[in-house]
Amino acid sequence: REPFYAVPFLSAELLARISDKATFAEICAELDISVPRTLVQGFGAGEPDVPVDLEYPLIAKAASSADYQDVEFEGKKKVFEISSPAELAALWRSLREAGFAGRFVVQELVPGDDTQMRSVTAYVDQRGVVTLSCCAHVLLEEHTPSGLGNPAAMITYRDDAMLEQAHRFLTSTGYVGFANFDVKVDPRTGAFRFFEVNPRIGRNNYYVTAAGANPVRFVVEDRIEGHAVEPVVVDREVLYSILPHRLLLRYVREPQLAARVRRLIKARATAHPLRYERDLSPRRRFYILAASVNQIRKFRRWYPEPTDTGF
Repeated sequence: REPFYAVPFLSAELLARISDKATFAEICAELDISVPRTLVQGFGAGEPDVPVDLEYPLIAKAASSADYQDVEFEGKKKVFEISSPAELAALWRSLREAGFAGRFVVQELVPGDDTQMRSVTAYVDQRGVVTLSCCAHVLLEEHTPSGLGNPAAMITYRDDAMLEQAHRFLTSTGYVGFANFDVKVDPRTGAFRFFEVNPRIGRNNYYVTAAGANPVRFVVEDRIEGHAVEPVVVDREVLYSILPHRLLLRYVREPQLAARVRRLIKARATAHPLRYERDLSPRRRFYILAASVNQIRKFRRWYPEPTDTGF
């Protein structure tokens, strides 16, 4: 009998290793892939506080999202920007009181706003060949506590130097399936600093399709049809955004980058995942309008003025 499902996924052992931000940093160090300097604090019974010799402010976040998702405490965030040793001690105390038993990573803050962030989406077939590669220059991220760091607007482009490091990670670890890397360009050095890899395509993966490479094609031809697909590196420039353009341009302050955004808008080289020309019903139009208004409200509440962040 033919199987009902084909699941292009990495092994459970590798998934556990790369999903943990602490071990991800260790793997990258072994492969000479740059990551922010990382310290690891465990919260098992009797584990002492690890000395932190990083410069403040710094970043703290759970090493494993699975260990953290069911923990509840006042002030819980996906990512914490910590300004002092006292603030870090208070976070450790809250985590222990909430019964958290996993690990947190403490990392140096890489300066620069959202526009320093990059996204890489890739697919590795069952032969171990990276058949799909797509880069995106992040323009603006979400700033709600639960969505912090999720891209809200991006421009697709090609960056072979960044892709070389992503490919090195994927091929060296024996990775298969989809991968999505979060990367930041360090404005002090111009170096790529890899933050994490998600073992899936991101929820904003439509930017890949909009740029001309539908991710579904690569998995279907690989796992269903059994074809060896010729590797594709996306190089088409498209503005992907879930935000109204006026709202986006309010936050893109760098003149050359803002001009790039305006050029793509004028050329209609844009994509919104909710907009579909074949469905222009009043109900759908109202839904898209309501979603846009909601984005304006969220940014007005959680990110009223652009600031320099290091997430």
